[in-house]
Amino acid sequence: MKKTILLIGVICVISGWAFAQQITNITQKIENSRVVIHYDLSGDKDATYDISVTAYKESGPLFMGSTMTDGGTIIPTVIAGRLENVKPGKDHFIWWEPVLELRDLHGWTIQLEIKVFDMVFVKGGTFQMGSNNGDSDEKPIHTVTVSDFYMSATEVTQKQWKAIMGNNPSKWKGDNLPVERVSWNDIQEFLKKLNKKTGTSYRLPTEAEWEYAARGGVETNGRSSQTKYAGSNNIDEVAWYGDNSGSK
Repeated sequence: MKKTILLIGVICVISGWAFAQQITNITQKIENSRVVIHYDLSGDKDATYDISVTAYKESGPLFMGSTMTDGGTIIPTVIAGRLENVKPGKDHFIWWEPVLELRDLHGWTIQLEIKVFDMVFVKGGTFQMGSNNGDSDEKPIHTVTVSDFYMSATEVTQKQWKAIMGNNPSKWKGDNLPVERVSWNDIQEFLKKLNKKTGTSYRLPTEAEWEYAARGGVETNGRSSQTKYAGSNNIDEVAWYGDNSGSK
């Protein structure tokens, strides 16, 4: 069964793709108390890429009072070296100090991926959808239940759109700005190419899924986490709109 991940406006997520940009020739060795990782990065010479690091170990004992077993896959946190905006080239290197995370130094296998999208898990739940103060299609307020899903943390950027479509239709240019001037048909073509390249079933969210995520999801500890705007009741904290966008 294919995994389903939701896209919105257009929002999507992938941890790493086998496109022209690739990480190859990964090597690792232990130096003193550090695991040093070397790798080559290929891709568009004018582009930069973000790298994600995971570490895998078959099994291991608790270490230095750690509350978790060192076996399985983890995301290292004590990492030094450049992981963001990395230019293509040979013999890039980073290093990890497991001891500072209260982990065993030995036995890890390091995996590197080009991070194109950031995925956020949204716990399903029941909420009151709609508004009696909005447009006619928002009325009446009604109870809706959604299942668990994943949503991209941000809109698709122009850099991400170009990685799939090979073009940038946006008026306001910038790799990290949201892609704009795309139609519903353009998005369907984007999804088609995305699914073909990844072997995964990506789609746009339903209206209920989008509203649920934007309003803060499920109640936590008996208190509603839902907000008027996506993440805050103060629009200036979370939105780029007519009054603060400088007309662009």
